[in-house]
Amino acid sequence: MKNYVVLYNPLANNGRAEAAARALDSILTDGEVRYVDIAALGSFYDFFVSCDDDCIVILTGGDGTLHHFVNDTRGLKIKQKIYYYGAGSGNDFLNDLDKERGAEPFDIKEYITDLPLVRVNGKEYRFINNVGYGIDGYCCEEGDRLKKEKPDEAVNYTGV
Repeated sequence: MKNYVVLYNPLANNGRAEAAARALDSILTDGEVRYVDIAALGSFYDFFVSCDDDCIVILTGGDGTLHHFVNDTRGLKIKQKIYYYGAGSGNDFLNDLDKERGAEPFDIKEYITDLPLVRVNGKEYRFINNVGYGIDGYCCEEGDRLKKEKPDEAVNYTGV
């Protein structure tokens, strides 16, 4: 029996990524599935040390989740399989691979290994599919403002 741990970002896809992640119950029928809120995780080092080596970790969220993951795990020797299940609003990473949100989880270890670096304000960041220089931050800020003004309406950060 397989052991899956689904790391989900509760903020991805305008707060709907957890529900999307839980849809994996219908796909991952060959093992035990545990869901973990990535925002409440604490240390990735502690998380991966606590997981069995044969555990399959499925990262769920969007491009921002993926960006944070590759930077927050920098320098870690991850023994477990790492899969990705896109559940964000933009999903540029999925688009680059000709996949769509909701596609079956797939192995991303080759994509998150030996990533290029960019230095911003004296700090190095790994990047996987794009590098933003402030405009993306502005769009997120504007999107957050729109969400507060109209909480019942979905905000597409790419559209901003």
